[in-house]
Amino acid sequence: MKIKYFLFLLTLALTLGLAANADTDTTAPSAITNLAVATTTVSSVTLTWSAPGDDGTVGTSTSYDLRYATSSISDSTWTSLTQATGESAPKIAGSSETMTVSGLSSSTLYYFAIKSKDEAGNESNLSNVANGTTLAPPAPTPLPGTTVEMDVTPPTLNLASQGQWVSVHLSFPAGCSASAVDLASIKLNGTLSADSNFKGVDKFEKGKSDKGKSFSNLILKFSRAGLINLVGAASGAFNVTITGSINSSTCAIKNFSASDKVNILSIAPEPDNTLVQATSSPDVFIIINGHKRHIPSPRAFARLGFKWQNIKKISQAELDSYLDDELLRASNSPDVFIIVGGLKRHIPSPEVFNSYGFDWNNISVVSPQDLADYLDATLIRAAGDSKVYLLVGGKKHWISSLDVFNKHGYNWDLVIIINSTEKDAIGEGEPVS
Repeated sequence: MKIKYFLFLLTLALTLGLAANADTDTTAPSAITNLAVATTTVSSVTLTWSAPGDDGTVGTSTSYDLRYATSSISDSTWTSLTQATGESAPKIAGSSETMTVSGLSSSTLYYFAIKSKDEAGNESNLSNVANGTTLAPPAPTPLPGTTVEMDVTPPTLNLASQGQWVSVHLSFPAGCSASAVDLASIKLNGTLSADSNFKGVDKFEKGKSDKGKSFSNLILKFSRAGLINLVGAASGAFNVTITGSINSSTCAIKNFSASDKVNILSIAPEPDNTLVQATSSPDVFIIINGHKRHIPSPRAFARLGFKWQNIKKISQAELDSYLDDELLRASNSPDVFIIVGGLKRHIPSPEVFNSYGFDWNNISVVSPQDLADYLDATLIRAAGDSKVYLLVGGKKHWISSLDVFNKHGYNWDLVIIINSTEKDAIGEGEPVS
């Protein structure tokens, strides 16, 4: 009887002692400080962290509460976040923890934070906030039998630099007019739409390099941030595919797709006024407002007071990450010029400017002397048209035959391809004979 009574008292004491300890446990687990995104997929993000403990950094806590959102996280937004499910029981303090959050949207930036609790219900402070972007869905397979060409500009995106737009140039074969493309149907990797404020037609480089290309060219602008999200914002080379449709009775293609490769790198951009040159090219550029401006000649280089020993050699990939500073205006004139292949030509009207999908915010103001460094473009032809014209005194003069072209010693390499809007805006003079 005495033994039973003793055991009863002992059990009662232990129970009361545990209850007293629980009532007096006011030390919360320490906040997790190393929450990090380890890997991402199209629909999931895997996170890692170190177990915090029970009382501060000692022992084992009881539970985790992991939450996420598509905007930044703070204590004030905690209750409105989406709560993850399936958190495992915490391990002993200092142990490595991992968890995969599934069911997420592709190409989306997510933010994550976590708290832990102990057996007394004490909750830790908010952890550090980790973020990661889910991957884009696989690029659609290009449709067989289509002959649409695609070029992304710039071909290299530097994550460390600034920029709002990426241009996509689509070249269509004979009989398919770029103006007949259904803009609403255009999707990049099946997801990203083009910006409807910018739509350009037939902006090519120079006559020799483009004379064998397709007859019609469409220029569209896409969000730079949106494209980076599509490819997962990691360094490397990624294929992107564009799909769309053409509403034209003369075009054999009704639905099309085309692909190009985009390079992603992350290096500190060069400061403004830095002279740069790719290791594989003699062309020298100066960085202006995050763009590269070609210095057209040694004479211009010397006039500007530059020194050859100050040129910085960079990789072609880094050089390609800078957009060209191609729209210039002299400080003493409202006239806007476009620089193509080191040659300048006057853009005769706002309608012509807009027909190329240009952005008025991208015009650089330079001194009259800087503008004069560029030779004038004097030979033009419209895309899809074999006629070559001589530009003189603001008028175009048809060079009536190949014999006439050769007789005057004209150079096909200096022929600039323009669109029909620009061609029609230039007055016509007497043919060259």
